[in-house]
Amino acid sequence: MKRFHRRWLWAAIPLLLAAAAALFLLLRPQNAPLSAPAPSAALLQADDGLDVIDLQAEFLPESRSLRVTQRMTLTSRVSESRDTLVLRTWPNAYQSMETSPLTLTELYDAAYPDGFSAGALVMEEASVAQGDGVSEKVFYRYTDTAKTVLSLPLSQGWEPGETLTVTLRYTLMLPKAASRYGVMDGIYAVGNAFPLPALYENGAYRTDEYSPIGDPFVSECANFTVALRLPEGFTPACTAWLSQSETGLWRGEALAARDLGLCVYRDVKTAQGKTGDTLVLAYADTAAGAKGALRAAQRALACFEALYGDYPYPVYTVCAAYFPFGGMEYPAMTLIGRDYFTPGKEDSLELVAAHETAHQWWYGIVGSNAAEEAWQDEGLAEYSSA
Repeated sequence: MKRFHRRWLWAAIPLLLAAAAALFLLLRPQNAPLSAPAPSAALLQADDGLDVIDLQAEFLPESRSLRVTQRMTLTSRVSESRDTLVLRTWPNAYQSMETSPLTLTELYDAAYPDGFSAGALVMEEASVAQGDGVSEKVFYRYTDTAKTVLSLPLSQGWEPGETLTVTLRYTLMLPKAASRYGVMDGIYAVGNAFPLPALYENGAYRTDEYSPIGDPFVSECANFTVALRLPEGFTPACTAWLSQSETGLWRGEALAARDLGLCVYRDVKTAQGKTGDTLVLAYADTAAGAKGALRAAQRALACFEALYGDYPYPVYTVCAAYFPFGGMEYPAMTLIGRDYFTPGKEDSLELVAAHETAHQWWYGIVGSNAAEEAWQDEGLAEYSSA
């Protein structure tokens, strides 16, 4: 009998080791680095020939700011010549109470619990190279009161099919605010922050105001690359899949995306899982909150994939943020109000996660004009979540 038990033990050792390895993988620290998932064939097809936006940023928490160098390779796809390039610089709306989208009576106290705090995009330099030409500084100007419409003159004209290389150097200053763009209790939300080309249609650039209700953002798809330097102890969540290439330096890309959302945490818990071919990540200030958001996002993603087609992005990220209303969608990323992550609000969290995940299809994959025709993406997202 002793010999039998010894044989059984030796036979069981490989199984025990395998079980221990599986348990280690299951229970490993949630911030452990992961390999970047491969983009789908559909995404690689969609990204072909798109404009390229490269962001190199350094995060400076002590001043609530990001120092950014942004390089864009843009091709004219319209039939007429243009003498200007117009960019949207949404963060400047936060400079004053008169232009901030958070100063509605019903939002103000929740958005600015400590009183008004200003934010901005401080442009330091802009240069443009046309075709194969030399890059030259341009004398840019803002054409609206809120400074969200930045006009760059093009001395030689921008002809159909011609490529521009635009380089911007600027600093994002984050307000102390509960917002898609703001800082609150160690959560730095950087949404609708990086300059994007204004949509050009019917012979003119769109210059919609930053309205306090809804999402006045309309943009075309581009391929983003990101290099983000963070101090030790901070963790990023982003539209782009970011991994550390060296200590404090995070790199990644987001293909065929309409915008790039970013959230930086001082302290955060994460949860992760797979839905189909998509890696789903959740970020919150408690492990229970992260797991709850993960479950809700996975259920919504699986449902909408069955109804509307495969999700093209390799990663979908759900982030807890300070927000005076439900949530805000970005390609491959969603911000959800932190209050929904508290115990007892599981049903509300699932509803918000479902609505914002539906926006991955309605506005993200199937583009629409959210500024003028909000019923299209909001109506379809609400129908889908129901």
